[in-house]
Amino acid sequence: MARKTLRQELKEPDEFHTLTYNAMHWIQQQKSILIGAALAIAVIIVGVFAWQWYAESKETKASMAFMKAREIMQAPVVDASEEDAEAPKVKGSYPNEEEKNRAAIAEFEQVIKNHGSSRSAKLATFFIGDNYLKLKEYDQAIAQLQKYLGSEGLDAPMSVYALEAIASAYEAQGKFDEARQQYQRLSEPPLDWSADSGLYHLARIEQSQGNKEKAVELFNALLEKHPETKFRREIQERLNELPKAKTPEETAVKAVKAAKAAPAPVKEPAVEAPKAAPAPVKKPVVEAPKAAPAPVMKPVVEAAKAAPAPVKKPVVEAPKAAPAPVKKPAAEAPKAAPAPDQKPA
Repeated sequence: MARKTLRQELKEPDEFHTLTYNAMHWIQQQKSILIGAALAIAVIIVGVFAWQWYAESKETKASMAFMKAREIMQAPVVDASEEDAEAPKVKGSYPNEEEKNRAAIAEFEQVIKNHGSSRSAKLATFFIGDNYLKLKEYDQAIAQLQKYLGSEGLDAPMSVYALEAIASAYEAQGKFDEARQQYQRLSEPPLDWSADSGLYHLARIEQSQGNKEKAVELFNALLEKHPETKFRREIQERLNELPKAKTPEETAVKAVKAAKAAPAPVKEPAVEAPKAAPAPVKKPVVEAPKAAPAPVMKPVVEAAKAAPAPVKKPVVEAPKAAPAPVKKPAAEAPKAAPAPDQKPA
């Protein structure tokens, strides 16, 4: 038993050496292939790092161009009077807000032109819209802000501000229904985390339109749902300017009074619909008289029992009127005989 174990222990190192030898021999045969694969992997790794470096470098350049445009937005406006016309201009300043905003738009457009696929270029679209809004060019502002939302979606960092800016542009144009639609979107997923902003602006629009009771209702609902809202101070100031909300009892009393005060509706006489013409009455078809049946010969009954047949009296006709007498022509009277000649006495 001991001898068998010893032989097995001696055999195991031989197998190990054999396996190692075979592995080294295979490596020698596949040396060129393995070296090529290693080089390929190294090239891929280097390429990935190089691409990352290039992309980061490109994004860095885009970011630097973006920050340059942002500096213009933050530049001071120095309105030099005629007396100070010869005074040195403050570096990086602009004479008015309009000129500053247009300069910022031009710089942001360069970011998009030179770095179109970068994140900075997409964000530049938002700020172009924002500057157009400041210039009161509302159609241009809405177009750029909607373009930003279309490319970045509602999950983008500036999506809430983009929707507020679009709604503000519509509101400035007097398109209050469109403005309400945009503010309403702030209260819906995925932007419901900013629901207080949407509700605040909806209530503010109702107040500006003179719908005071509706505005009070929305402001109070906002404070109830979002007691820690950032608009709390503004809401309280607006509520102080608006009539206090009425209790349900007061509302009911007001409704009853309004119902009593309203004049009773005058009932107009009902106009009868024209009657339909009566259906023509069908005259019964008069059948031709049937031939009288032949008399049935009854057996002769005794004369005492048989009732005498009524004797029909002949109808006496009324005497006809005598005809009027025919007038004969009157006979002429005989002419008088001539007197006899008297004889002399």
